[in-house]
Amino acid sequence: MFGRRSVLLLGALLPLLTAAPADASPGDVYGIGGRAIARSGAVMVDAKGSESLHYNPSGLMETDRPEISLGYHRAFHNLRYRSEHEGEEVAAGDAHLPELNSLQLGLALPIANRIALGAQLSFLPTSLTVIRTLLPEQPYMPYFENRTERLFFLIGAAARLTDKLSFGLALNVFAQVNGIARASEGPTRDVEPHLSINGRTLIRINFGFRYLFDEKQGIGFNFRQRFEAPIVVQTVNAVGGVPFSVDLDARTLQSPAQVTLGYYRAMGDFRLEGNFGWYRYSQLRAPHIEVEADLSGIPLWSGPMEEIYRDAIDLRVGGEYQLALASEHTLQLRGGVHYQSPITREAIGEANHLDGHKIGGSIGAGVRLAFPRSALRIDLYGMSTGLVGTNNVKDPEAMFDENERLAGVQTSNPGYSEIRGRGGIYAFGLTLTMELPE
Repeated sequence: MFGRRSVLLLGALLPLLTAAPADASPGDVYGIGGRAIARSGAVMVDAKGSESLHYNPSGLMETDRPEISLGYHRAFHNLRYRSEHEGEEVAAGDAHLPELNSLQLGLALPIANRIALGAQLSFLPTSLTVIRTLLPEQPYMPYFENRTERLFFLIGAAARLTDKLSFGLALNVFAQVNGIARASEGPTRDVEPHLSINGRTLIRINFGFRYLFDEKQGIGFNFRQRFEAPIVVQTVNAVGGVPFSVDLDARTLQSPAQVTLGYYRAMGDFRLEGNFGWYRYSQLRAPHIEVEADLSGIPLWSGPMEEIYRDAIDLRVGGEYQLALASEHTLQLRGGVHYQSPITREAIGEANHLDGHKIGGSIGAGVRLAFPRSALRIDLYGMSTGLVGTNNVKDPEAMFDENERLAGVQTSNPGYSEIRGRGGIYAFGLTLTMELPE
């Protein structure tokens, strides 16, 4: 009940806050906030304002005055796949990834010197969520696809436990729809369907600590809970007096559980940070779908799912150099690099999951215009992530008895015998942040 009331209250308030456009998309692929994206997301210890709800919620404590941020994020790609057999091209095409436009609104509110509150909203201009499904043999890039096109809402709080230690907690809020379908013969012997739908709030947590040794250096820890939107369809049917049922269980919009450690150091006007992350991709399931059926007492099921993912490490280094301008105005120059290891295993059975080493960089600049009782920050950024793909080679003759441990005949579509992926994603954007009077 608390979760529903919270979402309803926030839903009533958000239209009042979103009268102007905003920035960013879900942070796992692109990042959140102009300042952070320009540093390749290496801000886990040095995060500030509403963007810290994604990187480390304890960063809310570094917000000096109330602030609201809004902006725009634009992304495009040239990700492609190519399949070969005995040196000849069999198929080629583009990844099923749209050119993304997203809007964002951020709010940070410090209370005295010990507590701070914040909210971060990212959404698509024309839809709440977009999910694409492909045939099993179609190439799929799980790091990039079906992850960014959704409503993304974070709300959280932070507290200063001591002069050097702070803690923050954020909630990743989403909605889930499930229900049951029934079909049976009616009075006229026609099949009459009945459908019931339930809606509930889906919440995952993100929390972090930050410890500052002094004003020039500190360390941090952050944990993000695994996020996935379940798709559950249950059917109970009876036709001709014969009962049968089919249940479907799938997951989409996935992000793995993540643990990140960081170290930050300030050297005069230069700030530098490095982050190390461990991402538990091995727990993910999509795009596999589990199906169970019962036909007149004969159970049918899809069998154990193949482990297609593996854990990955994530490395990020970013920095910022500040220049003083006239009348207390300042200019910040930013940059960073990032890397993530492959998340899929080689030679993926019947499907064609393409992934490799992800290497990228970011660049950006920001200006802070100081006024007597407030200030305006303007942050520009550009980023890219390239996919250094690995080849998946399969045996097209292996179509029967693929798993000798299971009873019966195991058949599937092996997909392309050899396939590779190349290309990258690119994004640019603008974030405007208004620092309000205290």
